Amino acid sequence: SGTGTSELFDDYEEGTWTPIINRTNGGLVTSYIVQTGFYTKVGRLVTIYGRVENGVITTPSANANIIQGLPFTPSTDAVGIVGEDSNLTTGCVACVAANGSGSLTLLNANGLGINENWLNNNGIAFNITYTT
Repeated sequence: SGTGTSELFDDYEEGTWTPIINRTNGGLVTSYIVQTGFYTKVGRLVTIYGRVENGVITTPSANANIIQGLPFTPSTDAVGIVGEDSNLTTGCVACVAANGSGSLTLLNANGLGINENWLNNNGIAFNITYTT
């Protein structure tokens, strides 16, 4: 029970969002087995969780390295954690939300964008906190 306006907890929100896999030279994935996202927003601070597992892919040679559909656009750069399905081979370990981008870029252990040929039933889970 704060006494000043800066001490009041007046901006809290929870909800769902839909993560979308974007593949370079292959476009958006349109078939999913799992496509789940949750978020919590407190003031300007947003924490998101997402999990995606694609279904059958008609162009399997296209690289998947962007997650679109964030519930809020980041106002600063941020780095989050990625857990990956055993079907992926490039060692995706982080995701980056760039200022104003509205999407996450998936990175490998060297901090470089992954070039993963996603086949049928590949998936990842990720978590990141950023400001909006």
